[in-house]
Amino acid sequence: AVTSMAQYAIALVKEAPGLVSNLIALAADEPGNVAAFRKLSMPIQLRAIETIGRLTFEESGGPKNFFESLINLVRSVSPTAGQTGSLI
Repeated sequence: AVTSMAQYAIALVKEAPGLVSNLIALAADEPGNVAAFRKLSMPIQLRAIETIGRLTFEESGGPKNFFESLINLVRSVSPTAGQTGSLI
C-alpha cells in the first residue's frame, strides 16, 4: 500500500518540480545545483523527498511537533498590524 506521505511526494514531484528540486538541493547542502537535482528521475526524487520528510519529522518529534514549531516560527516573524500600517 502506498502511504499518504508517498502520495503527497508523488503529487509534489508532478505538480511542483521546481519546489522539489530546490528542497532536495537545500537538504543536500547544494543550493547551487538545483538544475542537476531537477534532472533526477522521478523515483529518485520521490525517494529523496520521502527521506527528507522522514528525517525532518523524526528530528522534530513527529509531524505534529514539526508543524507546531513551524506555526510558532511564522507567528514570531509575522509583522503585526502596527508594523504593516494596517488601516483597521
